[in-house]
Amino acid sequence: MTRLRLSPIKTVLLCILALVLAGCAAKSTGPLKLYPAGRGSDTYSREVNRWVFSGQGVRISVGHAGGAHDSAIARDLVEKEYVLLEMEIDNGSGLEVVFNPALVSLRDSTMDYKKPLDYTDFHDIAAESTGWDLSGVGKTFYDLTETVPPGERISKVLVFTPFAKRVTRAKLVIKNLYIGPETIDLQFSFTTRP
Repeated sequence: MTRLRLSPIKTVLLCILALVLAGCAAKSTGPLKLYPAGRGSDTYSREVNRWVFSGQGVRISVGHAGGAHDSAIARDLVEKEYVLLEMEIDNGSGLEVVFNPALVSLRDSTMDYKKPLDYTDFHDIAAESTGWDLSGVGKTFYDLTETVPPGERISKVLVFTPFAKRVTRAKLVIKNLYIGPETIDLQFSFTTRP
């Protein structure tokens, strides 16, 4: 067996190269936070790091949740860099509002397309985690279709898998939000920062 012998200078150069390459490797800056981007309109406004849609007697507020919901699940998801968006639906109309999280997507500047996690996803993640109590998942996170009666309000969290790459922009798209028999589509644009 022949051993490769390097001169001391080549050995030092290889060590320097290894250090430089290690220093250039992508470093995680932690989870990205989402902030409203763009201008408002007659129906969209910005309120303290949240987008607010107001129309047809309905007010929908969306913003980065981070670890806002104090549960072992939320803390674990934030630590694992999942994207958490808190969404509040305030129904001031005289009609029922129906929200289906299966018709929601999070799109980003890398052309990634994410759907919110549902109970089966939480169950799979719980199998790999400790301290998770799945009994309260439906009270904290949007999982199934929600009906908000007139005059009532609901606030829960949409959870998406971590961004695959560092992105600069993201857009939450909600299709077919029912207000009585009518539907509307909503879009909330965000910029990302660590």
